[in-house]
Amino acid sequence: MPTKKQKKPVPRRQPPRSGQNQPPQAQRPKQSRRTPQSIRRPPQENHRAAPPQNRPPGSAKRWPPAQQRAVNPARMENPRTENIRQVQKRRRQKRKRNYTLHYILLFLFLSVTGVILSLTVFFNIETIEVQGSEIYTEEEILSYLEIREGDNLLRIDTGQAEEALLQGLTKADSVNVSRSFPNALRVTVTDGKPSAQLENAGKYYVISQSGRILSVGDAPETGSGILISGVDLTGAAEGEYVENVQQRLWEEASALAEEQKEPEPEKPESVQNLKTFFAALKNAQYSRVTAVDLSDDLSLTLYWDNRIQILLGSFSELEYKLSFAKTLLTDEQYAEIIGPDAVGTLDVESTSSGVQFFPDPELQIPGDGVSVWNWDDDQPKEEQTEESGEEPSAESGAEPASDASEPLSSVPEEDPAGESSAPADVSTG
Repeated sequence: MPTKKQKKPVPRRQPPRSGQNQPPQAQRPKQSRRTPQSIRRPPQENHRAAPPQNRPPGSAKRWPPAQQRAVNPARMENPRTENIRQVQKRRRQKRKRNYTLHYILLFLFLSVTGVILSLTVFFNIETIEVQGSEIYTEEEILSYLEIREGDNLLRIDTGQAEEALLQGLTKADSVNVSRSFPNALRVTVTDGKPSAQLENAGKYYVISQSGRILSVGDAPETGSGILISGVDLTGAAEGEYVENVQQRLWEEASALAEEQKEPEPEKPESVQNLKTFFAALKNAQYSRVTAVDLSDDLSLTLYWDNRIQILLGSFSELEYKLSFAKTLLTDEQYAEIIGPDAVGTLDVESTSSGVQFFPDPELQIPGDGVSVWNWDDDQPKEEQTEESGEEPSAESGAEPASDASEPLSSVPEEDPAGESSAPADVSTG
């Protein structure tokens, strides 16, 4: 019986392995993807242009892609998405505030730590420098200083230390205590230089440039400044200031007047009068001044060159009267009337009625010329007198005295030697 011819199985085509050559495929012609000109859309110039109005009724409202992109996304969010966005925003703000608070706390912590370390560990005094004084030794100055080595520079009170030093160093004019970081303290002491001698009730008070009493004696000291009378210093002691003494005396007098139910006394102006007088001397460029008497505001007296007594009267027109007297004493045209060696009294209280000179060979000069004041003297002992004239007060309104203790004769008797007993009339009028 014949057998059926068996069909041979057709092997399946296996995909080619990697690396094997693949059979070439038929290349199709490339077709252009460009849209035909007939169906190409015109460019959208205005993305927000209104949609066409000729759409059929009931059709869906479709916007071009460009117009969909121009719509604000926030309007398209649902309430839940908007809620989440707001919560995230609040969380970010809260974290930012927390960071700021942390930075502030850190700064405060570092600041407090730095201050504590500065007041306890750092800036402790290791050396104390003393300079400036030729009267006091370093040991004497340190004995009055309340600050010691080991104290903190930031915790000391320099003002209180200066007051303590001034109370102990009675001959010092000023004291300066300053910090020298990181670990040093500097003390500068300025010794008091004699500027003038104030005479009161038989006592002579030597004052410094700042008006501090350096010493108290029973006789004037040579070279300690010119002699000044007319300033009340009752009960003053070494180391006090003249203005403080005046204030204390006025307060005591006021308290006594209040107890006795009397009018309150006027506040003394002797210190201010002293400043006004020397301001006028400086403006008139006076030199060779040996003494000043300000006991009476209406009878001011100046002693010049240890031989001439100048009667000035009141503070009215003081600078003019001083300049007039200086011209008579230094101008050569008046040398025959008031000679270079003449001794006597020059009366310029009233320049309008005439100026007269009274020769007096036996004239007594207060202080006997212990010192001389010049307006341009650069020595330290004279600086206080010039500085005291920097604050002139208003001149007194009192009129100069019209009559002298003795009638003045206007006999034009000239004596070149200046030894005639009759007064000489030197009036220019």
